[in-house]
Amino acid sequence: EFEGREAKLWWPSPEAPQVVIDPARCLGKPIVNAGSVPTVVLAEAYEAEKDERLVARWFKVEPSAVLDAARFEEELRAA
Repeated sequence: EFEGREAKLWWPSPEAPQVVIDPARCLGKPIVNAGSVPTVVLAEAYEAEKDERLVARWFKVEPSAVLDAARFEEELRAA
């Protein structure tokens, strides 16, 4: 998404639609849009617990956002 000629938001992965890069939040690191939680935090918690509902409760996001974050971080590792 652009504001004039400047990029405002970047949705980097169609496989993880809730992940956004927003220079105004979290210093431009990948986050889930609702809640602004860094994807790496959600992905690591999910890897440790293997329970997206539990992680979602901890960070006050939807379980699908936890899964999107984990999917996105996996894509980064594979690249």
